[in-house]
Amino acid sequence: MKRWTAPKVPSWFRFILISTGFELILSSPATYGWTQAWIPAAWWFFLGKHAVLLLFVTLLAPLTLKSDGLLFSDLDFSLARWRRDATWGFLCGVGVALLLRGLKVFAARFADGAGPNPMLVSMGDEIGMDPYSMAGLVLSLGLAAPVVEELQFRVYAGESFIKSWGERGGVLWGYSVVSSLVFALFHGAGHPAYLPLFFIAGLVFSRLYAKTRSLLACVVAHGTANLLSLALAFLFQG
Repeated sequence: MKRWTAPKVPSWFRFILISTGFELILSSPATYGWTQAWIPAAWWFFLGKHAVLLLFVTLLAPLTLKSDGLLFSDLDFSLARWRRDATWGFLCGVGVALLLRGLKVFAARFADGAGPNPMLVSMGDEIGMDPYSMAGLVLSLGLAAPVVEELQFRVYAGESFIKSWGERGGVLWGYSVVSSLVFALFHGAGHPAYLPLFFIAGLVFSRLYAKTRSLLACVVAHGTANLLSLALAFLFQG
């Protein structure tokens, strides 16, 4: 009788689970309490945890890539097309921010009890912040978080997914949907009314990566969307 063996968990899925789990630990109240002895809470939230997470995913990524027969040298971090990539990233970021703002207005009018947009809640009580915390917030939203999350959700997990299933149109769409779903669940946990909002944002970033295979384009798009959302939050007071 043939022995039953558990199905192998795809390496890209393991990478997402481990890296997002580690990020949840870094974001926990216990971690904040421990780090307050040597770094202000605001700076840990905005920059410190992203620096630690970047180191973690960079160390974890080679294991994921190796299991799929990939090396860092197989990833395209070239800036040869930086003008095109930055332009597409900026345009996508503006589009995402305006779309998310429109969805927030729609939810506020028609979705009773939907609550505040978690994207804005995650920025903290941004109106009235001290200048140092605001500087950390801007650096986090515009650079630190986009770099870490685009490496995490788009580049490392994306290349592993594509390597596992092949580089075909259906596979690229499959990667985009799966990546966006995990991205939405991670960002919108506890705010089910806004899961579609984060799913759409993740889908735009994933499709941008599938089309350009450029980390720069995704980082610019993500950072632009975050910062424009912050600016709109100031402008409309929430």
